[in-house]
Amino acid sequence: MQEYQDQFVYAYKKDKFVFTHAGLSHEVLDTLHAQHSEASLEEIIDILNSTKPPELFYRSAYNGGTDPFDGPLWIRPEQYNGALEKEGMTQVVGHSSQASIRLKHNLLMVDVQLPLIIEW
Repeated sequence: MQEYQDQFVYAYKKDKFVFTHAGLSHEVLDTLHAQHSEASLEEIIDILNSTKPPELFYRSAYNGGTDPFDGPLWIRPEQYNGALEKEGMTQVVGHSSQASIRLKHNLLMVDVQLPLIIEW
Protein backbone atom coordinates (compact mmCIF):
# COMPACT_ATOMS: atom_id res chain seq x y z
CA MET A 1 0.00 0.00 0.00
CA GLN A 2 2.88 2.40 0.68
CA GLU A 3 3.76 2.43 -3.02
CA TYR A 4 0.41 4.10 -3.84
CA GLN A 5 0.33 6.54 -0.92
CA ASP A 6 1.36 9.54 -3.04
CA GLN A 7 -1.59 8.90 -5.36
CA PHE A 8 -4.18 9.11 -2.58
CA VAL A 9 -5.91 12.44 -2.15
CA TYR A 10 -8.36 13.72 0.44
CA ALA A 11 -9.99 16.21 -1.92
CA TYR A 12 -10.14 16.47 -5.68
CA LYS A 13 -11.49 19.25 -7.89
CA LYS A 14 -12.58 18.71 -11.46
CA ASP A 15 -14.35 21.55 -13.27
CA LYS A 16 -17.29 22.58 -11.05
CA PHE A 17 -17.12 19.50 -8.81
CA VAL A 18 -15.23 18.92 -5.55
CA PHE A 19 -14.93 15.30 -4.41
CA THR A 20 -14.23 14.49 -0.75
CA HIS A 21 -15.07 11.68 1.61
CA ALA A 22 -17.59 13.67 3.65
CA GLY A 23 -17.48 17.31 2.43
CA LEU A 24 -15.90 20.69 3.00
CA SER A 25 -17.68 23.00 5.43
CA HIS A 26 -17.48 26.76 5.80
CA GLU A 27 -15.56 26.17 9.06
CA VAL A 28 -12.83 24.13 7.37
CA LEU A 29 -12.53 26.53 4.45
CA ASP A 30 -12.54 29.63 6.71
CA THR A 31 -9.88 28.12 8.98
CA LEU A 32 -7.60 27.22 6.09
CA HIS A 33 -8.17 30.60 4.41
CA ALA A 34 -7.23 32.31 7.71
CA GLN A 35 -3.92 30.45 7.63
CA HIS A 36 -3.42 30.92 3.86
CA SER A 37 -5.23 34.17 3.12
CA GLU A 38 -4.40 34.40 -0.58
CA ALA A 39 -5.02 30.72 -1.39
CA SER A 40 -7.48 29.76 -4.10
CA LEU A 41 -9.76 26.73 -3.76
CA GLU A 42 -7.30 24.69 -5.82
CA GLU A 43 -4.48 25.72 -3.49
CA ILE A 44 -6.57 24.87 -0.40
CA ILE A 45 -7.19 21.42 -1.89
CA ASP A 46 -3.45 21.05 -2.52
CA ILE A 47 -2.80 22.00 1.11
CA LEU A 48 -5.29 19.36 2.32
CA ASN A 49 -3.66 16.69 0.18
CA SER A 50 0.00 17.56 0.67
CA THR A 51 0.30 18.79 4.25
CA LYS A 52 -2.61 16.86 5.79
CA PRO A 53 -3.44 19.64 8.28
CA PRO A 54 -5.08 18.61 11.56
CA GLU A 55 -8.38 20.18 10.44
CA LEU A 56 -8.68 17.35 7.93
CA PHE A 57 -9.21 14.89 10.77
CA TYR A 58 -11.17 17.11 13.19
CA ARG A 59 -14.12 15.40 14.87
CA SER A 60 -16.53 17.51 16.90
CA ALA A 61 -18.87 16.44 19.70
CA TYR A 62 -21.44 15.80 16.95
CA ASN A 63 -19.32 12.81 15.90
CA GLY A 64 -18.03 11.85 19.35
CA GLY A 65 -14.91 14.02 19.38
CA THR A 66 -13.71 17.21 21.08
CA ASP A 67 -12.62 19.38 18.13
CA PRO A 68 -14.36 22.70 17.33
CA PHE A 69 -15.86 21.40 14.05
CA ASP A 70 -15.85 18.34 11.82
CA GLY A 71 -13.26 18.03 9.07
CA PRO A 72 -13.68 16.59 5.57
CA LEU A 73 -13.46 13.02 6.85
CA TRP A 74 -16.20 13.42 9.49
CA ILE A 75 -18.67 16.15 8.53
CA ARG A 76 -22.31 15.16 8.03
CA PRO A 77 -24.60 16.67 5.36
CA GLU A 78 -26.55 18.80 7.82
CA GLN A 79 -23.30 20.49 8.97
CA TYR A 80 -21.79 21.63 5.69
CA ASN A 81 -24.02 24.75 5.43
CA GLY A 82 -23.83 25.24 1.65
CA ALA A 83 -20.07 25.65 1.46
CA LEU A 84 -18.94 26.42 -2.10
CA GLU A 85 -22.53 26.94 -3.26
CA LYS A 86 -21.97 30.65 -4.01
CA GLU A 87 -18.95 29.68 -6.10
CA GLY A 88 -21.18 27.43 -8.24
CA MET A 89 -19.39 24.28 -7.10
CA THR A 90 -21.09 20.94 -6.45
CA GLN A 91 -19.64 18.80 -3.67
CA VAL A 92 -19.75 15.04 -4.27
CA VAL A 93 -19.54 13.11 -1.01
CA GLY A 94 -20.03 9.71 0.58
CA HIS A 95 -19.69 8.97 4.30
CA SER A 96 -23.36 9.49 5.26
CA SER A 97 -25.54 6.71 3.89
CA GLN A 98 -28.71 7.77 2.13
CA ALA A 99 -31.67 5.73 0.84
CA SER A 100 -30.76 6.84 -2.67
CA ILE A 101 -28.36 9.18 -4.43
CA ARG A 102 -29.47 12.70 -3.46
CA LEU A 103 -28.72 16.23 -4.56
CA LYS A 104 -29.59 18.90 -2.01
CA HIS A 105 -28.49 22.42 -2.83
CA ASN A 106 -24.94 21.84 -4.04
CA LEU A 107 -24.28 18.60 -2.14
CA LEU A 108 -24.48 15.36 -4.14
CA MET A 109 -24.60 12.47 -1.66
CA VAL A 110 -23.64 9.20 -3.31
CA ASP A 111 -23.26 6.76 -0.38
CA VAL A 112 -26.41 4.65 -0.68
CA GLN A 113 -27.64 2.11 1.82
CA LEU A 114 -27.34 -1.53 0.86
CA PRO A 115 -28.75 -3.52 -0.73
CA LEU A 116 -28.23 -1.42 -3.81
CA ILE A 117 -30.25 -2.68 -6.75
CA ILE A 118 -28.89 -1.67 -10.11
CA GLU A 119 -31.31 -1.93 -13.00
CA TRP A 120 -30.14 -1.81 -16.62
